Amino acid sequence: MFVAENLAKIIENMNHAIAKANGNNKNKSEYVKLVAVTKNHNVLAIEEAIAAGVSSIGENRIQEALDKSLSLTGKVEWQLIGHLQTNKVRQAVSLFDMIQSVDSERLAVEINRAASKINKRQDVLLQVNVANEDTKFGISAKEV
Repeated sequence: MFVAENLAKIIENMNHAIAKANGNNKNKSEYVKLVAVTKNHNVLAIEEAIAAGVSSIGENRIQEALDKSLSLTGKVEWQLIGHLQTNKVRQAVSLFDMIQSVDSERLAVEINRAASKINKRQDVLLQVNVANEDTKFGISAKEV
């Protein structure tokens, strides 16, 4: 029950923050989604999280997500978090419901190409490097 107890606290904190930010207007909470990052956690812990109400799982390694997805009994949304290399796009598109951190036009084009081949509309989030830091990934604000 460790996972369930922690999840309940997290959801309570999220709901409090949403209410505070929205002047107690709960309608805006539809824009907030809890994504449980399961990196380095085993399938049993993930199953416990799903049983406690988690509906979206985040992973940053394609192979680890694939292995876990084949072992899980519950239905969840899978999100790829972190940097995606273009040589792994086909695998990512076939596995993930959402790809976060699309950090270049080239990557977006490759994702679109791979998704089109399997008749999928791939949901993505663009990563924008608003500070124009050379050490950070992301599309420049001008490119967006």
